Amino acid sequence: MYIKSKFVYMMKSNHIEKGENTMKMIIEITMNSAAFEEELRSIEASRILKRLAERIEYSQMQEGDGEYLFDINGNRVGHWIIDDEKENENETNPDSKKS
Repeated sequence: MYIKSKFVYMMKSNHIEKGENTMKMIIEITMNSAAFEEELRSIEASRILKRLAERIEYSQMQEGDGEYLFDINGNRVGHWIIDDEKENENETNPDSKKS
């Protein structure tokens, strides 16, 4: 099973003007590891998202920020990234970030 969640994070105002950049936080989690067995799926997804929320709560996120997400067994199962909607939407994987 694969879950892809997208959250829109607006940096400038509560509404989007035509031509205005929109910042997005993209979170992708692949749920096919042992940590996501049927009865554990929601518990593991919740654990990963809670840890992410704790790490970013007081951070000052900027475009290009992101990191990998790991399941309880230490397997890399996804990533998150802050992206500009006007940028190439195919570049949402931290591996594709420019140095």
